[in-house]
Amino acid sequence: MIKKFTTLDSRQRTTYLFLAIYAIVYLLTRLASLTSIPAHYDELLQLVRIDLMVGEGKILEGFDDIFLFKWLQVLLIAPLLWLPANPLWIGRLVSTVAGMLGGIGCYVLAIELYRRPAVGIIASLLYFVSPFVLLYDRFIMPDGLLTTSGVWLMIFSVWVVRRQRWRWAVAGGLTLAAAGLAKESGFIYVVIPFSALLFLRPDRLLSKRTWQLFSIIYGLSLLVLAFVAFILILKPEMFLVYLAKTGGGKVFTWQLWLNNSQTALSWLANLMTVPLLVLGLSGGVLALLRRDRPGLFLLTTPVVVPLAFVLVSKAWFPRYLLPVVPPLALLGAWLLVLFYDRVGLVRELVPWRLPIFILLGLILTGRSILTDFWLLADPPRAPLHARERWQYIEDWPTAYGLAEAADYIEQAAKEYDELYLAVNQNSTVVLKGLDIYFDRPANVDIVAFDAYAGHTIVSLNKWALERPTFLILNTAKEKGMNSIWQTPGLFFQGSKEASYNKPGNKTSIDVYRWKSVPDTVQQWAIRSGVEPAIILSPQYNQTSDPAEDSYYGAPDDEALRTANFVLADLSTGLFSSQAHLNDIASWIDVVPPDWELTLYYPGLWYLFRLEDNAPPQYSKQATFDGKIALNGFDLPRKNYEAGETVPITLHWQMVEKTPENYRFFVQLVGTDESPYSWQQDMELLWPSSQWPVERPLADGYDIELSKDMPPGTYHLWLGMDNPSTGELLLAYENNDYRSDREVIALTDLVVAPPKFSEMEHTHR
Repeated sequence: MIKKFTTLDSRQRTTYLFLAIYAIVYLLTRLASLTSIPAHYDELLQLVRIDLMVGEGKILEGFDDIFLFKWLQVLLIAPLLWLPANPLWIGRLVSTVAGMLGGIGCYVLAIELYRRPAVGIIASLLYFVSPFVLLYDRFIMPDGLLTTSGVWLMIFSVWVVRRQRWRWAVAGGLTLAAAGLAKESGFIYVVIPFSALLFLRPDRLLSKRTWQLFSIIYGLSLLVLAFVAFILILKPEMFLVYLAKTGGGKVFTWQLWLNNSQTALSWLANLMTVPLLVLGLSGGVLALLRRDRPGLFLLTTPVVVPLAFVLVSKAWFPRYLLPVVPPLALLGAWLLVLFYDRVGLVRELVPWRLPIFILLGLILTGRSILTDFWLLADPPRAPLHARERWQYIEDWPTAYGLAEAADYIEQAAKEYDELYLAVNQNSTVVLKGLDIYFDRPANVDIVAFDAYAGHTIVSLNKWALERPTFLILNTAKEKGMNSIWQTPGLFFQGSKEASYNKPGNKTSIDVYRWKSVPDTVQQWAIRSGVEPAIILSPQYNQTSDPAEDSYYGAPDDEALRTANFVLADLSTGLFSSQAHLNDIASWIDVVPPDWELTLYYPGLWYLFRLEDNAPPQYSKQATFDGKIALNGFDLPRKNYEAGETVPITLHWQMVEKTPENYRFFVQLVGTDESPYSWQQDMELLWPSSQWPVERPLADGYDIELSKDMPPGTYHLWLGMDNPSTGELLLAYENNDYRSDREVIALTDLVVAPPKFSEMEHTHR
């Protein structure tokens, strides 16, 4: 080997030296802060597939999900998991190496087509600085691998046509098959060998050997295509995935083609940058005008790949266009070398030819280099296309904030003997992301719930009874839980402990502490201003034999005399209408009339306040339109600081049946010394149209005082309106109509300036 190397001519040595330096610099720049962009949803799904393959031997796993036949990258990553590194880093390493081979392929292809090292050097450098390439070198996605496969398929196709060797035909066939295994769209590459034959063959006659060589190329690739077709026959439902992406037969419209063309152009202009895109397209136009055969061959991919997606795609992404970068880089490099040669023909410009060329190169690549810098140093600041920012930076598919949330749980684990971390099993970003970002302490058990099964709250309540329970939610898209956590009325047992906004502040990863039902009702009772004495209904009969434990009827009179709250668990059979637990009106009549409903989770549990044992702290006799009565309110104190929360409980009672759903509002109106007014609209605990007559409610609310609220004394007023019409209900106090204002005066509050915390004081 040493002897062979010493016999190489200077051109070969220069080539090997350039490629060696190129590979080293490529890897060093790409591997720097390789995981600075948090894991993406698609990457985590790939890692899930690898775990199933390596850990459970499920080689065929993935045929029923969105990945379908994307196998090649999985097969390349799996053998490297023995490395002592994060699996996310290992997966991205494979993408980086694939990208490097694509850059080397640009050089080799340029040399083969144009026989000029300058074209190869410039093409590989343009590929190197392309933000499009750099971005996808840093993700576990098959598009970079597919792009590199396309480059080397072009190389092998050229060698087959020009050198007529069996080995290059085998290499080309295997590469085309690999492209199909990397991604289904890789089969579009079947046009590349044919394009090489069309534009690069030395004569018009096709020899028998040429037919044999191309039979090998297409034969090997058709084996993979046949395998794919066989799987689709066995699992025809997978075809629906493609149908959803293309929109079926409704996609062939001019409007779709126009929209897709504009979309593709905007993606390329952003991710390749306008100067490099214009340079590559200009090289393509020149190749057409000059009928340059290598240039026409290179145009195959930039024409066929975008055209295929433009014509049929209903749902697609910028990364689908990544394969057009290498051929456009080669066309741009060829154009630059031609320009360099032309400048050399002008005698006056010969001394300035190199400086002019360098300046032009900086102008063309300046935008790319700036984008590359931010992708490496601070990805959220990179000027990416809005679609890419949505995917990888700002929205639900990315794990921004998950590492910080995991660290919060690790710190919380130090405060408890043991705790649960509950995770939605449908949230891949959180569930699989924790394998990467969470060093699970020994006292933390991760428990998963199926949000689609309908037992989310039941499971959380069960775990919270056993030990402190935390949740991590990807609030941009928490599959199956959106209707729960986004509705405060259904998620009040969850207390947000920390929130980590993703760049752009549109979405976040949030940490919640889930309170058990006893803890929840205990805190709710305390806010009412009474010492809580809570009993369960139905009563639980515990015996020495757990098998004979049972629930039995409502609390007896003696228990009720000492209690002020009753917690009713309907699932145990206290009430007979088990089939209508969510419909309160179907069973509320069996509840004693002095039990005020004050807090509940529909269908699971209900908390009642005993009006006789815990009457309102401040009695009040008032009504709105003679339909809804206010019997009093609870207010723990009347002095607050600006920025504090005022907890108030209003004791309502329905006087007259109404079809309307009313809402109420509270107002704080300053005295003459402080003419400041403020209003907060609120919904009733129970819709008034469903509210039984004479049924009492003890409804608790939080009034949020503004931090910039001027200090002073404020009147606290209460009003009610019809939200559909905006009409105020007439307010009566002690049966007297208040004509001066449609509100009821509750009390006065004294608001003081906020006190600075010790941290704020130190900061100031």
